[in-house]
Amino acid sequence: MSHRKKGRRIFTRKAKNHRIFSVYHPLRTAAGTVLTLVLAAVLGFVGYHVIGPIVTRIRAEEQNPTKTPEPFFSEVAEVSGSDPLPAETTTTTSFTVTTTTSATVSTTETTTTAVQISRFGEDVTVAYLADADALTDLDSVEAEAQRLFAEGYRAMVLPMKETGGMLNYASANEKALGSGASNADLLTVREIRNAASRYNIRCIAMMSTLEDQVYPNTYLDGSYTFKEGSTRWLDNKADNGGKPWLSPFTDAAGAYLASLAEELSDGGFSPIICTDTRFPNFFDSDVERLGKKIQDKERRQNALTDLLNGITKAAPEVCCMIDLHEAVSGNEEAFVPDKLDMEAVCIRIDIRDFTEPFKANGKRFDPTSLEFTDKVSMLARAADAAADGKTVYPCIVSEGLTDSELETVVSLFRESGHELILVTPD
Repeated sequence: MSHRKKGRRIFTRKAKNHRIFSVYHPLRTAAGTVLTLVLAAVLGFVGYHVIGPIVTRIRAEEQNPTKTPEPFFSEVAEVSGSDPLPAETTTTTSFTVTTTTSATVSTTETTTTAVQISRFGEDVTVAYLADADALTDLDSVEAEAQRLFAEGYRAMVLPMKETGGMLNYASANEKALGSGASNADLLTVREIRNAASRYNIRCIAMMSTLEDQVYPNTYLDGSYTFKEGSTRWLDNKADNGGKPWLSPFTDAAGAYLASLAEELSDGGFSPIICTDTRFPNFFDSDVERLGKKIQDKERRQNALTDLLNGITKAAPEVCCMIDLHEAVSGNEEAFVPDKLDMEAVCIRIDIRDFTEPFKANGKRFDPTSLEFTDKVSMLARAADAAADGKTVYPCIVSEGLTDSELETVVSLFRESGHELILVTPD
């Protein structure tokens, strides 16, 4: 029996890994696993609590974009002022300043405590007709507001559109910009309103309507044109300085004026007083060029009242300016109360004009033998009669009156139930 020759058996042993930094070391492997789990947990937490809401917000914004309106009032430093509404001699007025962002809407209260002299009484707002220079810049607006506040006024009337057609504010109306009536260097309506509000002065707009030579000088659609439709009518020979006018017979003129009134209304001006709502002086020869409508009393009257009603529809705060003496003389062609939609009328009253008996809406008034106070009270009644049921904003001509007499006039009109009274130097 043969035996297989066996060689020498060799035994081997796998040595333990004593190098802790080796990738195969057990401790190194366990620590890596734990670290991986921790990092995964952190990333999950961040993704859920941070990235998740951001993604959700972005998706919501894409579906329903948030609009950010321009704040009506800007936050300004505290300045002494007075509430334009009836208040005590010492007043505390709170204005709400709203700031809107794409995510939230926050409202802050800015309280202005001020002391103003109670010159005209606590239950009446008296406004002063300011000069166009007050609209030069923010400093001039604030200076005028501060001056009027110190003199006891609670509002100021600003000539936002002057006779002739130029605007004293930065309009967004394309036709106003295209004709040169306005430009971006002027103050915006809200800048003017906010500057005046620092002294709690209410802003009232005065807006000339048809006596506009700027718009029709650029655009033919709102002007008087000859029958053939391509020749612009002028109120005199060009060599004598003849100028075009806005025509109430055109839709373009009404649309332009309504747009401007809406701008002023949206900016916080109230009321908006329309002036110069009248026809130019036509020559006999103009009838052949423009048509018989310029002589037809009913068509003329309807054109003017329709124009004012269109403006009122765009800005309900609109009222028209008439002169009491001209009205009782039958010369206020645009003011036909039963054809006008506006709720109020501003009536200019120059006490010096009334020395003879007159009639207002069929009622007879005689100032000849009356003392000053009785005459003023009579004129207040006459203005109400002429308005034929519409709210009256008396506009008192202060020229020729002492400060004491002016205060008496305001007091008498206030006693007659007028809550807004305007004062004009002439």
